Amino acid sequence: ALYQERTAIVPAARGTAAMQRRAIAHGAVLRDRSPVRAIVPRADGVDIVLADGTAYSAARVVVSADAWTSQLLAPLGWDLPLTVTEEQVTYFTPADPEPFRPGRFPVWIWMDEPSYYGFPTYGEDTVKAAQDCGGPTVTGDERSMVEDAAMRDRLGAFMASTFPASGPATRSKRCLYTLTPD
Repeated sequence: ALYQERTAIVPAARGTAAMQRRAIAHGAVLRDRSPVRAIVPRADGVDIVLADGTAYSAARVVVSADAWTSQLLAPLGWDLPLTVTEEQVTYFTPADPEPFRPGRFPVWIWMDEPSYYGFPTYGEDTVKAAQDCGGPTVTGDERSMVEDAAMRDRLGAFMASTFPASGPATRSKRCLYTLTPD
């Protein structure tokens, strides 16, 4: 076991919202639900072409497109061998959430085959857990986003044997996970 006293949970939605506010404060224009279809190099920068045909010019661009990164960069001569998997997190509802609160229950990872990880209750009285890298290989555009009962049941059996008081699985959610070869 490894104990690291200085650990934390960063709430993704609030963190993203904070970064968006800072970007806007520094002059960024955010376009929600506006897929980028192409990055076209110019002598003095790039054009960013959206799915609706709108194009924006910029001196520089930072690409953080997750599952779509390789397809955006390939026309520019960049071959990034990224692997995208469709993962699933599951929430368990303990009868008594107190032992699973932050400060009493850690952020944890079970390094074995398969590998699992999880979090204490945070924001609601559920324990969040998932298998690490256990989902099928997909693309950003071709994925099911439908709960996989076999994945839920496999994780549920692990949770019941390792953290028996974590309770039953109450819901699962699919997500994409993009990995580099290293």
